[in-house]
Amino acid sequence: MFGELDLLRVKVLVDDKASFDGRTLAEHGMSMLVEAVSGGRAFRVLFDLGASFEVLGRNARAMGVDLLSVDAVVLSHAHYDHTGGLEGFLRWREESDPPGDLLLVFHPSLLRPAYALSPFLRPIGLPGGPRALEGLKGVEIVSSRGPVPLGPGLWTSGEVPRREPLETTPPHMFRLSGDGLERDSLEEDLSIFAVVKGAGGVVLCGCCHAGMLNVLSLFREMAPGVPIFAVVGGLHLVGASRERMDLTAERLRSSGVRMVVAGHCTGFEAMCALKSALGGALLEMHAGLELSLP
Repeated sequence: MFGELDLLRVKVLVDDKASFDGRTLAEHGMSMLVEAVSGGRAFRVLFDLGASFEVLGRNARAMGVDLLSVDAVVLSHAHYDHTGGLEGFLRWREESDPPGDLLLVFHPSLLRPAYALSPFLRPIGLPGGPRALEGLKGVEIVSSRGPVPLGPGLWTSGEVPRREPLETTPPHMFRLSGDGLERDSLEEDLSIFAVVKGAGGVVLCGCCHAGMLNVLSLFREMAPGVPIFAVVGGLHLVGASRERMDLTAERLRSSGVRMVVAGHCTGFEAMCALKSALGGALLEMHAGLELSLP
């Protein structure tokens, strides 16, 4: 248990869908600003950075978000649609006279070259690779396989144990190793966990390649007895079997979760399955969406 928050605000800066009011742009990617308030102090986390800093920066300005106020950046996994904005953000931040140091958190496997074989062999990992993190000023890098506390009531999941047989990673994704290409388990995939007074647990996902059910199990182990109030992020059910979609939807329903805000890589069929199971508890994520919990 890592304590409790008084308030949690989430602002979706990048998603595959944009707001209807025209303020924001859509992009294949995900980024959210997480503002955790405890004891009158706010700690701000930029969780993933979308595919480009151009869209991230524009949407942040449109939503009134000052990216220089960010205390930490957490990367859920290596894929470009979550890390593509990192190098541009870090360069911009360094040139903008930031008020303090920045914490950068990720799993060590994030730096391994990642590839997809569909529709052709192409790199899909961190653009620029490890060199994108060289020579940084005012940045403290924490590369950890385990959970990392971000503040009272807010922490990263660390590596997620894979127990659910249906929750497998896409077969067209590979990593480069000494022996060539090997099937990518995406062991670096992590989420952010929070416990909010008066609400309960909140699970924030990037792509949830580790599997939604595996992630929920890990949260329960880390915060025993805390009911899960909300899940926000991409659930990566696009292309999943119908059996997996239905199982995920039913487990979420039976968990008593009050709110599921899903988008990015969740997929249309999975959204339909989730809507059927969760009814009004399901919300569609989009760039420009703002949440305040409780």
